[in-house]
Amino acid sequence: MTTHCMQTRPGARGDLVAATGLSRPATGSSLNGFYAAAAAGTRRLLAKIVRARTRRAALGELSSLSDRQLMDIGLQRAQLGEVVNSMLSAADRRSDRAGA
Repeated sequence: MTTHCMQTRPGARGDLVAATGLSRPATGSSLNGFYAAAAAGTRRLLAKIVRARTRRAALGELSSLSDRQLMDIGLQRAQLGEVVNSMLSAADRRSDRAGA
């Protein structure tokens, strides 16, 4: 059995990375990128959840109105989904402009 020893002098890197000439990955920057991507994904997911809950609540409120009440505000029951979606889109555009 043959063993290979690496002799090192004080202050020299005597590990496999130094022996092979491979460099170590910059773990700090890759972790920062990972955390930034994870945070962005989490924000998008939470925004979608909030939007879905808001849509469901608005549809519930409008659906609870009678046909007569809907007619008074100029809506038909078949239009409720479309109206709520357009209201949410308009609110999204306003918040995008306010944030920019």
